[in-house]
Parts: sequence; C-alpha cells; structure tokens
Amino acid sequence: MLIGYSKGAPDVLEALVANPEVRSRLAAVVSTAGAVGGSPLADAASSYQADLLRHFPGATCTSGDGGAVQSLRPATRKALLAQNPLPPGVTDVW
Repeated sequence: MLIGYSKGAPDVLEALVANPEVRSRLAAVVSTAGAVGGSPLADAASSYQADLLRHFPGATCTSGDGGAVQSLRPATRKALLAQNPLPPGVTDVW
C-alpha cells in the first residue's frame, strides 16, 4: 500500500508510471488531501517562488529536480492521467 499526502499523491502516481514492475505487488494507493488533479495555484507560481520555501527557518527540503511547481499544474496532472489510465478492474475514488 502506498499513501500520498498532498503533493505526495501525484508523486506516487508518477512513481507507478515510471516503475510498472511495482504494480503487481501493490494492493492500494491511498490519497489523503492529494493534489491528484493539480492545483490552480501552481499556474500562477514559478519554480523560483517554490524554491524560496527551503529558506524558511526549520525547513529541511532541497530544490530537488526543480520540477515541483510544473508537476502540480492542472494541465500536467491531467495529461499524465489521460496517458496512464487506471488498469481494468481498478476503481478510482478521488
């Protein structure tokens, strides 16, 4: 079972697309407040703005690959979902 919270939910879905060999061992994907369809806030944000968050006191995150904002744009999320439909027999409850 994989659980994704907020941006973790689309990250889980992206990981399953990139690593299809995992699917046979997966019983469920649970999304808690997941941004599965993206966020309209990402359309107005830039990677630079998101990168500023790592400078807040106590922050432990890094810039990563710099694609966090782009990956949360609704058009990006919808394209991934359209190109990678759920397998037959799997139902989605968003």
